[in-house]
Amino acid sequence: MSDETEAFDALQAMAARRRELPLTLITERPLRKSRKMSKRHKEELRAEVAGQIDAQLRRNRRRAFRGHVAVDLELGLPSGRFEAELRQVVKEYLDLLGGSVYTDDAVIDHLTVSSTYREGPAKITVRCHPVDLFASAFERSFRLGPELGLHDPDAHPRTVPWGLRAFDRHHEENLRYEEGLLAEIDRLDGEEEALDEDEDFYPDVSEVNRELADPDLRRRVGAELEDNIGLAIGAKLTDQGFDCRDRPGPPAAWLDEVAAGDLADIDGLPRDHPGCFLLPIPPETETGTGELGWDEMLRRSFRAKAGHPWRWGSALFGEPLVLDVAVRGGAAPRFDLDNLAHRVSRALCAVYPAVGRISGYRAYRVEAAEPEICVRVLPAARLALLRRAWDEAQELLLAERAGRGSGVLV
Repeated sequence: MSDETEAFDALQAMAARRRELPLTLITERPLRKSRKMSKRHKEELRAEVAGQIDAQLRRNRRRAFRGHVAVDLELGLPSGRFEAELRQVVKEYLDLLGGSVYTDDAVIDHLTVSSTYREGPAKITVRCHPVDLFASAFERSFRLGPELGLHDPDAHPRTVPWGLRAFDRHHEENLRYEEGLLAEIDRLDGEEEALDEDEDFYPDVSEVNRELADPDLRRRVGAELEDNIGLAIGAKLTDQGFDCRDRPGPPAAWLDEVAAGDLADIDGLPRDHPGCFLLPIPPETETGTGELGWDEMLRRSFRAKAGHPWRWGSALFGEPLVLDVAVRGGAAPRFDLDNLAHRVSRALCAVYPAVGRISGYRAYRVEAAEPEICVRVLPAARLALLRRAWDEAQELLLAERAGRGSGVLV
């Protein structure tokens, strides 16, 4: 990169460190929409959280951001009695942060949410940045990615979390082999069931599959194969990450430098990936009687990829999933990002129940020529890795600049 770009990036990193607003909110139970909680208890809980926000703002001598912001929520929610769904919690905290941390939900251009369930009280970690500084941090994590060394599956193949190892040709070959073996089991079971009860079954099997003549073995192996195949399909469907261009604000200057100088190839994520959905944008006015509602339009779009070759209906998932929701070209102006992400999440889970509970999402507005909504489904481990990259890229850059200034090689 040019000296000007590096110097500007360093200034942005220092400004981001100075202007970041971190908050930690701890209460016995999470603030959430609940019919079971009395109005008095809810108001007491809101007052407790509001007091914690105000105290931390005063302690850090901070006031509300005036412009557009990026907000990051990490929800540590108590399991059991006070367990709550994501939607019930996120809206309450965003509403309460509005006014004291930012003006209202409409100025959130990038929203990251993740949830885990734990013993003990609810712990909500909030980080808020001006959106332009966050955009610089986001693209920096990609530019410095090779230097961070956060993820090396070849060096530690047995310890790489589910969802971080790429679904390569070896996984594809193993999937085809197991599908062929399961098809053979189904064929033999079907032929045996077609016989009369008093007829003996002499299965026609190859020498390689001789053991499949045993019906008890077929039952045990068949069940195991179904699970393995489902998990492999799930890994294939969610084998994707993030694109360095998918963040709010104008395109990154360093990307133009790379292209102009022919310094490297910067590939975009494929739109034809089975875990990528281009969804219809919501109507700008309320739908009339007899018109197709946006929720049904979303369900139909998800359902369109259910069958062959993607087979979302037969997929299983080894870990929680998150959504990456890009709102491009001014689409969905009537929706706050959290409301839009929850509508998309609800439609996905309604069509594919095996997805289970979505544990988080990244929703953001992107400048683009045409309005559209692009949704990717990926493992929660990738969102956690992206968060680490934001922080560690900033620290690496600042350490390098400090080292150059003092004449010490870092």
